[in-house]
Amino acid sequence: LAAFVHAGLMVRVQGVVRAAREARVRQKTLVRAARKLQRWAKGIMLVKTLNTDASKRDDAMKVLRRTLTPSVIRWRLRRRRVKADMLQTFLTELAKNNAVKQRLSLFLFQMRRLQRVWRNYLRRERARMVLLSKQWDKAFLLIRTGGKYGKIGKMAHAAPAAHQPASPGKR
Repeated sequence: LAAFVHAGLMVRVQGVVRAAREARVRQKTLVRAARKLQRWAKGIMLVKTLNTDASKRDDAMKVLRRTLTPSVIRWRLRRRRVKADMLQTFLTELAKNNAVKQRLSLFLFQMRRLQRVWRNYLRRERARMVLLSKQWDKAFLLIRTGGKYGKIGKMAHAAPAAHQPASPGKR
């Protein structure tokens, strides 16, 4: 019988402890929520006073400047040092006698020059073909008509002997 009474008492004590714990948790939750609401309201009031009262806003800016200025100066110095290091690295790499870079630059220069010469050559060849086509059409017309529409000997569109077109490699 004593064991049953003791067991019943333990169950009641555990229930009371559980209820007390739940009450504490509920109380802490309410207190936490109230504090959050207070902070929120205080923030709104602070914003309103800072927006309405210029002297308080100036005081706040003084405090912020006093605390933030050293970190801003350190940040700016760090950025300048990094930029200076990058510039120094670039200049040292540029100053090096880099054979690969020189060979690549020379190759690209020669390729561009070759392409320019080739384009000029093709342009001259197309012009020659157009001229030869016109001369052939005129010669064919003279042959077919038996010289009825012009002389078969010399053609009017032929290039003079003194003028020779440039070679493909020269401009």
